[in-house]
Amino acid sequence: MTTKKVAFIIAQNFQDEEGVSPFKFLTENKIKVEYIGLEKGECKGKYGREKVKVAKTFEDVSAGDYDGVIIPGGAAPEILRCEEKVLDFVRYFINNDKLVAAICHGPQVLISTGLMTGRHMTCYVGVRDDLRFAGAVYNDEVTLQDDKLITARTPNDLETFNHAILWAITQEDRHFTKSELTKDITPTAALKIAIRKEITANVFYGTMARNSKNENLSSKFMFLAANERDHITFCQTALKQMTKGLVYTNSGLFNHVNFAKDISNLPLKDVLNYSMEAEKEANALYTAAARRASCAGMKKLFNMLASEEEEHMRMIDNEIHSNEPHSSSSAIEMIPYNMADQW
Repeated sequence: MTTKKVAFIIAQNFQDEEGVSPFKFLTENKIKVEYIGLEKGECKGKYGREKVKVAKTFEDVSAGDYDGVIIPGGAAPEILRCEEKVLDFVRYFINNDKLVAAICHGPQVLISTGLMTGRHMTCYVGVRDDLRFAGAVYNDEVTLQDDKLITARTPNDLETFNHAILWAITQEDRHFTKSELTKDITPTAALKIAIRKEITANVFYGTMARNSKNENLSSKFMFLAANERDHITFCQTALKQMTKGLVYTNSGLFNHVNFAKDISNLPLKDVLNYSMEAEKEANALYTAAARRASCAGMKKLFNMLASEEEEHMRMIDNEIHSNEPHSSSSAIEMIPYNMADQW
């Protein structure tokens, strides 16, 4: 397995614990981390408790050589955000869907990239209004992960922040096989995968409800969309409890509603068959997670979700058998590949 490598961008007067804790934690977990600064030499923490050695500057490195970037808080972000070379470096990770993690005042650098519109984020409370003015959706959470973007509030949140980074850098891009999803999945992994699947299902059914010309069918799709929205909330709440405060979402999936140029004209039979297969996979995921869950509360949640997916399957099956056969052309071809992969 190739060793993952993360860039840790830093400047003088960084928040002491935020500047060393993620570095140490990731290094202990066999992730290569490199400090990158505006100049080589020693960087001191804001309170004098920590100091780090910077061996590389932005002129010495290429963003493409790293799998992610971390930005600590303190006074350092105000220095870093004024340098266009720093912003270009960070923009690379955002634009290429790579890990971006910032804590406390760290999101100030992200604000200055101009790329935070619609992203769900948290930060030190004094930066809250700046985030909102930049178009981000602020949430007061211990740690908030929006796809590959991870943000946290203060040094008190470092434990959850560090673990979220480790997961994102080692597991987020992993494509679980159907066998792994039903045999080897952990409850935490199942919840993250489920949240992505449920977001996609919510958007898909919502789009179908809005575009269906059949009022009865539209109401059924609307029911399914609302039910999937509830599933998102259930899974997010459970994950938050299991991870000491991590809230996980994906604003990109929520905003990706253009499944087809005219979804109402897709062959209904194909849409229903695709939905049935997706619901079967979700049911299998929840059933497997219930078997592996050691906590009675988690087991009950996964069993409940599996049961509701079975109800969805019955509803869809009734629709499949109540309609005349349609064209054999595949509706899935009209759905963006990344959406199909997520669901």
